[in-house]
Amino acid sequence: MDGSILGFQSTNALDDHPYATTLSDKLTGQFALTQRVMEDAWRVRHASYVAQGYLDPIDGGMFTDEFDDPKHSMTAVIYVDQEPIGSVRISRHDPDLAAKGIITMPTFAVFPDVIPEFLERHGQPGNPATASELNRIVCLPAYRSDLRVISGLFRMAKYISLFCQTDVTFASARPNHLAIYRRIGFNLAAPARPYVKLKFETALLAAIYPHYQEIQSRFPALATASRSDCWYPQLINGEKVPVFPNGLSPWRESKPSSATAQAA
Repeated sequence: MDGSILGFQSTNALDDHPYATTLSDKLTGQFALTQRVMEDAWRVRHASYVAQGYLDPIDGGMFTDEFDDPKHSMTAVIYVDQEPIGSVRISRHDPDLAAKGIITMPTFAVFPDVIPEFLERHGQPGNPATASELNRIVCLPAYRSDLRVISGLFRMAKYISLFCQTDVTFASARPNHLAIYRRIGFNLAAPARPYVKLKFETALLAAIYPHYQEIQSRFPALATASRSDCWYPQLINGEKVPVFPNGLSPWRESKPSSATAQAA
């Protein structure tokens, strides 16, 4: 991720918090499979980055880039009623294109010397690990302190990651955000460098399957998203779905089992 919203949260932002119930059950999520929904994502990105000084205003009020190519990326948008208020993207790494100098994952442009070696080390001999990147996590300025929106964006990202099914998920985060990512299964892979097209530096983090799955099982907002639930096929078909079904508490972390605690 590129650090666009979590700078407004403390490192315990994943805990229950009074802000977590500020929104109604009208919070919905949708994968951007049409031009209209994709443009909703671009408008939210633009509003978020410009408000925080990370991007100069662009004519038309939309921010897109070459990594929005649907062959390699999937974006989700969160709405309140009909208003788009947040968005998140996951981009998949294509090693064949990368070998030709065409990158499909933004953080590869920042860490081209780190990622190939990392994937070799975590794959099988002659068969590097597959990878994707969690990025473009944004929301409108009015919602950037609302933990229900933030946890909803991570929940939508989890659904996209289930679709991508890669061995490693990378994220780019500013150094003061690292503790949050470590808590949900990411570890530091490289120190901060300037991020692409935006005015800040990010460190490279990596979450390796299935380790991060075990850690994320402690958070209901992440653990309850699965390929077998009723929302996954609807999202894949481009339908809007409730972000938190059945009054799910977004970020309360359950205590690990004794077996998990011993393993840790």
